[in-house]
Amino acid sequence: MTIVCAYCSPRSFTMMAADSRSSSGTFIWPERSQKILRVGARLYGAAGSDLVLEIIMVAARGEHPTGSPQRFRDNLWEHLRERGWERESNRGGEAAGYNVQIIVAAAEGLWGIVGDGTIWQPQCNFIAIGSGQDFAYGAAMALMANSNYSDDRDAEHLLRTCCRIACEFRSDCGGEIVVEKL
Repeated sequence: MTIVCAYCSPRSFTMMAADSRSSSGTFIWPERSQKILRVGARLYGAAGSDLVLEIIMVAARGEHPTGSPQRFRDNLWEHLRERGWERESNRGGEAAGYNVQIIVAAAEGLWGIVGDGTIWQPQCNFIAIGSGQDFAYGAAMALMANSNYSDDRDAEHLLRTCCRIACEFRSDCGGEIVVEKL
């Protein structure tokens, strides 16, 4: 799986970080995996499948830079259906959602989108997705309690630390940490 996290500063800069490991079960792919995509004035981070970034690029193309996350989600779901993606079933056998988690990061804020279509905004300036998200959130809450992360260097340190801690505790996270800034 993966770890992708983002931070949106009150001083209007946004950063996203991700590990570069792809894994499936106990198998770790030897290639480096890209999990962050910049399209216009937004960063998109994806967990769930390497193919998601390709589909995000198509869904985000032509989006107005301040378009709603709902519109992006609707475009994304349409492209997933066009490519034959099946929605996973819940325990009752009903279609529950796609095996994807996405972060949309822009100067105006952060949004998370999960496979059932739910869109949420974090209660703080930090968001994380992927199998390492719980460890990243724990690290972020501890670090943010003692600092305001008001400049780029501090925010990059926060994101890299959160990703490293997730990688330390989740064997399916790892590799180089990649950071992108808006």
